Amino acid sequence: MTEHKTDKAGSGHLPEPTAATPPAGAPGKLPAGAPGEGTERVDIVVPDEVQGAWQAWRVTAVLQLLLSVATVTVYWLAPGAFMSDIGAREAFPTFTPEQFDVLVKSTLVLAVVAAAIICVIFVAIAGQMRKGGLWARFVLSAGSVYLIILAVTLFFSPGTSAVLDAPTWLQFVTGALQIASAAAAGAGLVLASTKAAAKYFEQKNPDKKWGPGERPNR
Repeated sequence: MTEHKTDKAGSGHLPEPTAATPPAGAPGKLPAGAPGEGTERVDIVVPDEVQGAWQAWRVTAVLQLLLSVATVTVYWLAPGAFMSDIGAREAFPTFTPEQFDVLVKSTLVLAVVAAAIICVIFVAIAGQMRKGGLWARFVLSAGSVYLIILAVTLFFSPGTSAVLDAPTWLQFVTGALQIASAAAAGAGLVLASTKAAAKYFEQKNPDKKWGPGERPNR
């Protein structure tokens, strides 16, 4: 009599693994036609152009902070000119000279604090740009254009009375910082506008619906 072995359902015994069925949890290739077959997670490398733009915009933030300190120093040395520039005498006609002095120094200290906060925010936005944030690149690009325009007007404007009355070396430092920050911002703008950078932002934002003429040139 031939003895037949059967695998009854519910017996609690799993069939032994074969070449066609690898054991559970064992590494193996996905079957042909299965979802995800042949796909691997690929890390998108940050191109040198985006790295350079990130560094240039961080330098811009630091230079702008130094420029704010230099500008505050100019007005600190000439508080009367500062009050005239902001129209403090007309706004507070009953203030005494001592009260005006407190107002000027308090305003200048707050200006430095605000500049430091803006510097930190600027650096944080640059970090988001490096991660592929399109909104961050737009904000930094717009800010760069603004700084470049300010630097260009520097050659056509004599400056405020406080700046003209400041020591020559301080005028030179203020102007040099403004031009240097605009140059760094311009470098970041150019690097973030290259084809390699555009391709990187497209890869980091695959779900973005590009409008006519918006898709970067490869």
